[in-house]
Amino acid sequence: MAGRFSLRDMRAQLQSLGEMGPFSKLLSMVPTLGATKFDETKLDDTQRRLRRFRTILDSMTGEELDNPHVIKADRIHRIARGSGQRPQEIRALLKHYETTRKAAHGLVSNRRLRRQLEKQLGSGEAPAE
Repeated sequence: MAGRFSLRDMRAQLQSLGEMGPFSKLLSMVPTLGATKFDETKLDDTQRRLRRFRTILDSMTGEELDNPHVIKADRIHRIARGSGQRPQEIRALLKHYETTRKAAHGLVSNRRLRRQLEKQLGSGEAPAE
């Protein structure tokens, strides 16, 4: 990743999530969430949306995956045609990417929070809420 979160990294994460199985199964494995009931329709919608995102990402060129800032209207329409999605879906993916990128940057740049997480995860403790 070399310090930058790209669409290529996001695609790898979505691929890993998809290989793990359905969200309901994943959430049941999390100790604090195992007994919690989730709305199955929302989980299914989320799973479908992530599949669409993977399809969109598979329709992008290497340059677009590595440098999302080159994606303008003409490329959005080409990606939409190639993935069988609407341009609004490509824009939603790009918005989700930006939100995720900023959150990842905030976590990495917050030295105090990062040290606390490393300390807790390194000692095997659950993060404090």
